Amino acid sequence: MSSSYLVVRDDLAADHVLDDSHYVAIHIRRDRAAGLFRYESSPHPLPVLAQHWLIQRGADAAAIAALASHCSVPANAETTALEHRIRSSGTGLSSDASYTRNRTWDPGWKPGEAWRGDEHLVHDWYTWVILDDDLAPPGSPVRVLFEDADYPAGTYTLTEGSFPDRESALEWTHDPRQPLPPAPAVMPAPARPAAATARTTGRPGPSLPDTAPAQPEKHTRGRAPGR
Repeated sequence: MSSSYLVVRDDLAADHVLDDSHYVAIHIRRDRAAGLFRYESSPHPLPVLAQHWLIQRGADAAAIAALASHCSVPANAETTALEHRIRSSGTGLSSDASYTRNRTWDPGWKPGEAWRGDEHLVHDWYTWVILDDDLAPPGSPVRVLFEDADYPAGTYTLTEGSFPDRESALEWTHDPRQPLPPAPAVMPAPARPAAATARTTGRPGPSLPDTAPAQPEKHTRGRAPGR
C-alpha cells in the first residue's frame, strides 16, 4: 500500500472571482497487489490550507513544510509560525469564503506607447480567506487570513485576524489592505476524524484501508517567483 500527496495550482481558476480557489490538494492511495487506487481531491484558496487537508490524511507534516518553500517563501518569522500552526491544527480548518487578486499593470503606460519594461510594473497580488471551523464553540470569533505576495521579491506574508461575526469579516473584505483586528490566542483542539473533514471531488475508487503516513511525491507552489 502506498500514498502520494500533491498540491497543484489550477491555472484555469479565475482571478477576481469570489470562492474560485487556485490550488487543489490531491491524495492518491494505491493497492498495487490488487491493482486498485483511491483518489480524493479538494480545492483550496491557499497552499497552506491544502497542505493542512493532506496532513489530515496522513501526509508527513515536516516533508510538506520543507517542500513548501520551493518557489515563493515566507517573508518573516510570523508568517512561518502561522503556517506551522495551520498545518498542525487538528480542527479541520476550511474556507468559508475567499478571493484572490493577481493584478499586474504599468500605471504610466498609455495606449499606443512602446513597452516601458518590467521596472515600471506594479504588482497587486493578495488572497483573503474567511475560515470555517465547525468544531469551534458557539460565539467564537470568525477568523480571517490575508496573504500578501511580493512578486518581484518572490516572498509573501500571511497574517491572521478575527471578527465578532461573519458580516463584520465580509465588511472588512471591501478594503482588505486595512489592518486586521488581532486574533485571540488559539487553544489546542482534538484532532477531527478524517471522515468528518473530508471534502472530495470526483467519484472515489474502491474502498481501501487507511495507510501509514508517507512522504509527498510532489508539491507545486505556483508561479515562480511569485504565487
